[in-house]
Amino acid sequence: MKKRSFPYILLILLIFAINSYGQKLNGVWISNDDPIRNAPKKLKRSTGGIILDFESNSMSSIQSDSQKKIVVNAKENKIKVSGLKGKLKVLKADKNTIHLANKSTLYVFKKLDLNHKIDMNTKELSSFLITQQCDLIQGIKAKFTDEQFFLDKKNKKPHTRNQFINFNKKENGYWYFKKIKGNAFFVFTTGRNKSENILQITGLSVNGFKLHHIQEDNNIKDLKAIKTCL
Repeated sequence: MKKRSFPYILLILLIFAINSYGQKLNGVWISNDDPIRNAPKKLKRSTGGIILDFESNSMSSIQSDSQKKIVVNAKENKIKVSGLKGKLKVLKADKNTIHLANKSTLYVFKKLDLNHKIDMNTKELSSFLITQQCDLIQGIKAKFTDEQFFLDKKNKKPHTRNQFINFNKKENGYWYFKKIKGNAFFVFTTGRNKSENILQITGLSVNGFKLHHIQEDNNIKDLKAIKTCL
């Protein structure tokens, strides 16, 4: 009796695996450019900061509020982005990670935990940081200013990114805040050609910002907080 039941158990497990792979995607996800093991060599790794929102069926960038509509084909495990040629294929999906790819590019998304709502808006957060930040940033002597990032100013772009002055390296990066469904995200670079750091603010007090890593370069590895002078 036990031997006869084995194929049926195997069939049930197979059906479960197929259904798990083709699970309905939900929530809000963000791509990052952290290295991954066993990435397909033929695919170029995308840069981070792309936001997939399966609640509003949209795709956007952390740098912009403009959105593109998406259509999810769960049966074929594909995502069509409005205005873009081709479709994104779901290579892998679990509760925390999605691997998407087109013919040339691999996108790795992490699911956001949006249970850390911050009452302050982006202007209030910026003002608080500019006036109160006084400690080193992982050993870097730096200043967050309200001036426009010099390259954006040179190219006459709208003032969306502020200037970050790195006194250690004598070079400038940029910084800004982004709100997603009431949650606050802090984005900055430590220099002109440095990778973009993306950190979620999980707590805010007179002592500063508590931060959760989403994407960060080696210059601020494991940054957990930005302290203030209050």
